[in-house]
Amino acid sequence: MALVAIVAILLGAIAPVALTAWLASVMAERNTHETLNLYGSVPVIRMEKVIEQAHDVLQTVEGMTGCTPEHIAAMRNAVMQSYFIDEVGYFEDGELACSSWGMAPPGIAENRIDFVLPNGVGLRASITPGQTDAGSVMALHLGAHNVLVSHTRLVEVLSLQGVSVALAYMPVGAPPLLLASGGDAVAAELLSQAPLERKANAQGHRHVGDLFRSGDLVAVAMMPPELTHSSDQLDYMLRLLPLAFVLACIIVFNVIWLTLRRLDLRHETKAALRSGNLRLVYQPVVELATGRCVGAEALIRWQQRDGSYINPEVFIPVAEQSALIGQISTFVARRACEDLGNLLRTHPEAHLSLNMTAYDVTSGDIVRTLEDTFGRAGVPPTSVWLELTERSLIDFETSCGKLSALRDAGYRIVIDDFGTGYSNLQYLQEMKLDALKIDKSFVDVIGRQTANRSVIETIIELATTLELDIVAEGIETQAQLSFLRQRNVRLGQGYFIARPMELADFVAFYAAWKDGAPEEVTWVA
Repeated sequence: MALVAIVAILLGAIAPVALTAWLASVMAERNTHETLNLYGSVPVIRMEKVIEQAHDVLQTVEGMTGCTPEHIAAMRNAVMQSYFIDEVGYFEDGELACSSWGMAPPGIAENRIDFVLPNGVGLRASITPGQTDAGSVMALHLGAHNVLVSHTRLVEVLSLQGVSVALAYMPVGAPPLLLASGGDAVAAELLSQAPLERKANAQGHRHVGDLFRSGDLVAVAMMPPELTHSSDQLDYMLRLLPLAFVLACIIVFNVIWLTLRRLDLRHETKAALRSGNLRLVYQPVVELATGRCVGAEALIRWQQRDGSYINPEVFIPVAEQSALIGQISTFVARRACEDLGNLLRTHPEAHLSLNMTAYDVTSGDIVRTLEDTFGRAGVPPTSVWLELTERSLIDFETSCGKLSALRDAGYRIVIDDFGTGYSNLQYLQEMKLDALKIDKSFVDVIGRQTANRSVIETIIELATTLELDIVAEGIETQAQLSFLRQRNVRLGQGYFIARPMELADFVAFYAAWKDGAPEEVTWVA
């Protein structure tokens, strides 16, 4: 237990810090991608405005012909009133005749169109202007006119150093056409691979990228992860560490408290055995067809000085981890024999059910304990039913040998809580058993349309096939009782029949019910 507690304390101290580091990393990465997504939206929004402005400008000069001073002035005025438009040109016979810069030199041919936008404007992703040395620009055409837009206007991102952006036209299912790039080859390469996922990492270049799409326009913003991820992660770590520290303290405190509590509970259990605070109550088991009381299950109770009770599910597991469980089993057998020995000798057809633990069927000397207790008291071994759960049969070979010895001595063997443990058919076939006890969880669902409804019917059918007696526990309603009787379940117990009771109350109950349900009780078929 000490080693387990030490490991639990270490894990409790380390786990919150490790979780904080992981959470900080996740939050930093999410923040990075949200930032990049925001920057990726910038060129898309700008391009949408470019398309809108280009369409308005081209419609303004549409219908004008010839390179008259008025025509050139109109084109120049359109450029001055537009934020994104750098140049407006006019073509005659497939060549540039004039532009917002004035008359054009001869030989500048009209460029072919890459694609046509929904508004009818044709777009050429990249050309070199014939009248200026502005570098590569984008051209948008309508009729005899075109407008030129600098790529830099679309992808310049000034707010965050190190961010590079690329913009492409990419209808769904079509390859991307690069419209503009911030000069970073990584962004252009990533975009050329037609990324369709929202998050796209170019691992080979150690860049972090995020994709933004609006209609047929797609943009990717990228940056080296060290620009923000590391600093963001440290920032989130510093914010979360106080919470992690508090959580670690709570976990460590609880582990220490639970460990000390279990140690205290072990000592208290030992003291309860010596002081007589442990006692037994008895829950009647009746024949469902007639209501006749055929015996009782002995249930252990631990009453403290203040009158409160400690649940057996709390102290029995603690006792099982020490040698105390053997002493408790011996106590239960001897006390039950003292309480009901005379009744069982007088009425050998009745039985007493005792719960066994894994320790009893593997390490304990339960055979000698029972012989020394019930044998010397003259109680027939057939009147003693030994209930063990499926979980206590993990060591099958050892359990099988000890249970065979008990059954050969005349004791009845019952599998308790059947269907909630390993449900291994091996022990049903190889072990010499007398009965199966249906767990309360399966009885509870009687009358409801759940999967467990079919389970209880399967258990009944299985027990019938193997010629095993059946006991149903946890019967709390008339509907449950009727259901079980209709399926020929022979025995049962539960609050609907009788609650666990003190010895004197059980003796009186047995006297009233040993020949069947009393006349004042309506035992509905």
